[in-house]
Amino acid sequence: MSNAPDLTLGSPGRDRRNGTSGHAVRVHRARHTTRGSTTSRAFRAVSYAAVLATYLLIVMGAIVRASGSGLGCPDWPLCYGQLVPPGHTPAVIEYSHRLLGGITSLLIVATVALWGRTWGWKRPVALGGGTILLLLALQVVLGAIVVKMELPPTIVMIHLGMAMLLIGLLVGVASLASPRPHLRDGAPSLDQRQHARFTRLVVGAAAAVFLLVLTGAYVRASGATWACVGFPSCNGELLPFGVNRLMDTQLIHRIVAILVAAHLLVTIIRAWSRERAIPLIPRIAVLVGLCLLAQITIGVTAVSNGVPPFTQVLHVAGAAALWCSTAIWLAATLRAGQTLAGAR
Repeated sequence: MSNAPDLTLGSPGRDRRNGTSGHAVRVHRARHTTRGSTTSRAFRAVSYAAVLATYLLIVMGAIVRASGSGLGCPDWPLCYGQLVPPGHTPAVIEYSHRLLGGITSLLIVATVALWGRTWGWKRPVALGGGTILLLLALQVVLGAIVVKMELPPTIVMIHLGMAMLLIGLLVGVASLASPRPHLRDGAPSLDQRQHARFTRLVVGAAAAVFLLVLTGAYVRASGATWACVGFPSCNGELLPFGVNRLMDTQLIHRIVAILVAAHLLVTIIRAWSRERAIPLIPRIAVLVGLCLLAQITIGVTAVSNGVPPFTQVLHVAGAAALWCSTAIWLAATLRAGQTLAGAR
């Protein structure tokens, strides 16, 4: 039998029998805790970086689209058969998009790896991490298809929709790397059933914003951006459905936007009136409201004064910001429910 001291945590009896001092056990525990806290800090930093990089990648994709650089590199993964693209602007823009995509991919893979190392490869972690990596792989494949098939509208919509789904999942992972929302000192207790009802509102808000993003992507990809001039009217009429397919597409997007805005406003008011015991919830509600206001302003300005490339990029950036803020809201609300239930 080995005479090596047993430093198993939580086994002080065996430590004494083997002659191991309590100091050695404390040192082992301290080292274990330090490694764990270092991993947790790395997990948080990398997950935040992955969310930011994915957001920038979405905006960069909008720049590629608005500048007409989607086919700046007609082949993939190289550009005109070269590792370094030629010097003309569309190739540089498209290749910069691909380079940012490579960096973002590395950050996403690192986030999943650190998630597993920090939380352990339990079934939810393995399933969530696998879903994120699958979405990442599909995005790479879709990116290549978009280039090969010369940007068909449906593929462009799916490509953006999957990017939004991916960043939404990354926001959820980043929330797990963050401390749980806390109850305000001296706040009255919050009814769990009341919070569950609010959670359903936020889930509905996230689903509605995601649908709005998809309809907006289809409007842009199908060429329906210019179908309606003016707001709230469309070419001088209120709801001129049936004139042509592009106008119908634009009108459906507007109706969805109005319904989504109404649902978000109701949810924001509910956050401030019923959820103030958890300060983070109404604070994020303010962020969502600001993103919604900015997106409405950009959209109304675009259809009233024309849609130059810069406005197109702003509209996509605003949509991504609205979606991310709603995803953050949902993640924080779910984590707050764990706080109320006393779970991990």
